[in-house]
Amino acid sequence: MLETRAADARQFTTSSFDPQRASAEEWAQALAYWRQRHDEDFPGEPQPDDAHTQQDVRQHTPLHVVHRAFARDAQGRIVGSLNMGVRREGSPDYATFAPFIDVWGGVLRSHQRQGVASTLLHRLLALMETRDPTTATFKAHLPEGRAFLAAIGATEKHRSIENRMAFAGLDWAALARWRADALAPTHGLRLEIHAGRVPFDRLATLMAPLSALLEDAPTSALERAPLRFELEGFHA
Repeated sequence: MLETRAADARQFTTSSFDPQRASAEEWAQALAYWRQRHDEDFPGEPQPDDAHTQQDVRQHTPLHVVHRAFARDAQGRIVGSLNMGVRREGSPDYATFAPFIDVWGGVLRSHQRQGVASTLLHRLLALMETRDPTTATFKAHLPEGRAFLAAIGATEKHRSIENRMAFAGLDWAALARWRADALAPTHGLRLEIHAGRVPFDRLATLMAPLSALLEDAPTSALERAPLRFELEGFHA
């Protein structure tokens, strides 16, 4: 499928995006692209703040690395993106996570079905050949994305439902009743509120039980690395 779209994709080029080394102009182009993608994918929802987006993308994560690539048209404008998340070499239990790579991205609606995504996938193939992971898992929440994955022969292994609560219509009285019932003395539950950041010694005690809950969530036939919370990931 990638080869059959090669002729359509010749007008597009791809390049890596390094958040730590990108120039001010490259950042401006990236932020503008992400804003447009947000408006197209989540119409009517508030835009994330550019400064927060930039801080989030630049954030060092000790356990994972995200390789980012952009596709550009003949005029140099960003029209698509691909993100590839892998376990950071040298991190704890690296060998267990190394065979897996998480992939997400998208293409502007004005440039879909023109070979942009197929062009970007060559970046994924190159990374997999370098690192030798065996399983790439794509996340797609829009019909266009699912259609593209089906067209290239991807197999659906898991489907989930996203619940986007409208807080304007939330029954706050009912929520207060649920809270009071949950914290009734007979249940043995209590709330701890820490100003600022949760102390690491308290956070450490939550890693195992939260990981057990996460691992217990059904993921159908999805081939994946273990699902867990890791204290090293919170240091950043």
